[in-house]
Amino acid sequence: MGLLIVISLANLHHEMMAGRRADTRHVVEVGSTLVGHFVKEAQAGRMSREQAQAAAIAAVRDLRYGGSEYFWINDMVTRVVVHPIKPELDGNDMSGITDPNGKHLFTAFVETVAREKEGFVDYLWPKPGFDKPVAKVSYVKGVDEWGWVIGSGMYLDDVDAAFWRQVVAQGGIVTAVMVFVLAVSWWIGRRLIDTLAVVTTGMRRLAEGDTSIALVGDRRTDEIGDIIRAVAVFRDNALSVRRLQDEQEQMRRKAEDERRSTLASLARDLEAGVKATVHAVNDAATTMHASAGEVSNSADDSAVKSAAVAAAVEQTTANVETVAAAAEQLNASIGEIARQAGESTVIAKSAVQAARRTDGVVRGLSQAADRIGEVVQLINDIAGQTNLLALNATIEAARAGEAGKGFAVVANEVKTLASQTARATGEIAGQIAAIQQTTTDAVRAIEDIGTTIGRMDCIAASIAAAVEQQGTATHEIARNVNQAAAGAQQMSGHIREVTRATRDSGAAARQMLQASDGLARNSEQMRDGLDRFLGGLRAM
Repeated sequence: MGLLIVISLANLHHEMMAGRRADTRHVVEVGSTLVGHFVKEAQAGRMSREQAQAAAIAAVRDLRYGGSEYFWINDMVTRVVVHPIKPELDGNDMSGITDPNGKHLFTAFVETVAREKEGFVDYLWPKPGFDKPVAKVSYVKGVDEWGWVIGSGMYLDDVDAAFWRQVVAQGGIVTAVMVFVLAVSWWIGRRLIDTLAVVTTGMRRLAEGDTSIALVGDRRTDEIGDIIRAVAVFRDNALSVRRLQDEQEQMRRKAEDERRSTLASLARDLEAGVKATVHAVNDAATTMHASAGEVSNSADDSAVKSAAVAAAVEQTTANVETVAAAAEQLNASIGEIARQAGESTVIAKSAVQAARRTDGVVRGLSQAADRIGEVVQLINDIAGQTNLLALNATIEAARAGEAGKGFAVVANEVKTLASQTARATGEIAGQIAAIQQTTTDAVRAIEDIGTTIGRMDCIAASIAAAVEQQGTATHEIARNVNQAAAGAQQMSGHIREVTRATRDSGAAARQMLQASDGLARNSEQMRDGLDRFLGGLRAM
């Protein structure tokens, strides 16, 4: 900016000097035209040479411009022909006249005309009201027909004064514009930085698991508003995932409690039923043992005891059927557990799909950040082109001279704004790069969530397989109990046969003793097996 101002002021000073020189040249051309008129009069014969020269001298002596500026004429040997301000110089040789720098003025006038026919001569010359000579430029042009040099000069000190007035005026305008631009830039930058700081803090808290963040500015229509809305979507998705996880945990705990409650109830019912059966079997075995002793002494007593044993066997059959019904209930409960495990698997799969949808949303956020980066780059390119156009406009304004001064100031302001826009877009691009990095981390985190839910799905499948195996084992227990019921029925038939064979009391008694002993052993084994089964069931 400072360099552009210096260049602009240098161009302004050059243009002002060039304008003053052009004015000097134009007025000398007017005086030359006037003298040329009298030269043509003499050449046409309407006036003699002497009359024409006298008329030209009189006209030049009276010719003025700018209030007090004048023309003079000298010949090619540096002798003054006419000097309106100092008539005492007329006819004098001026070759010895020099300025304070030692420059021979009239000799320079003659040499310039002899060399180039016309041209500028710079020198120092006293000016009324000033203690020291000031800079002055004169334009001289030759009149070849008469061997004259006509010239006029203009002081340059007023050009410098006008230049410094322009410098002060434009300096004030530039300073005011710069102060305004800096204030607006600071205000915009402050708002942008504050907004980005809020968004960055919210994203960091969201990455740490805090979903209670409040986001402001989601109604903005610029890129910052798009970023805030995208972060809000990410926050909502995180809340949904957390709710799904909480619901899944609650369902798992509920299923676990129900399974344990069901197994505990089944264990209690099975234990009560089997213990009653075992107790009845033990009682029957004792009765059978006593009856066998009595049968050896009396066939009649054997018949009576055989009837009692038959009744006990009927009771045993009923108890075994009770155990079978309890086993069927256990099998149904285990089926319900398998169904709950299947629903848990379906929920885990739904959670995986939700995690995948969340991953898609976050990837969409990353793509939106990429598109914002492209728009920022486009703005940066436009700012660069605007900068080049402003530079071209400054150059064209310099060429336009005085008419292009205001346009040059506007072009400089446009170029300054373009540079500031480029810097601002660079800062936004850096912030967008940070947002893209944070979005990539979020994608990885969601992929980890999907992997964890997948492992939970595998665990639920394993639970379902284990429950299925337990169902198979329970079904096998029911089948064995049914077989025991059938055996009890067969035992009842055998006892009836024993009753019919009371006459062979010795053999029947021995068979009954053996049967009672075996039944006692079987009841003990059944009780031990039941204890082991109930221990394993409670451990689940």
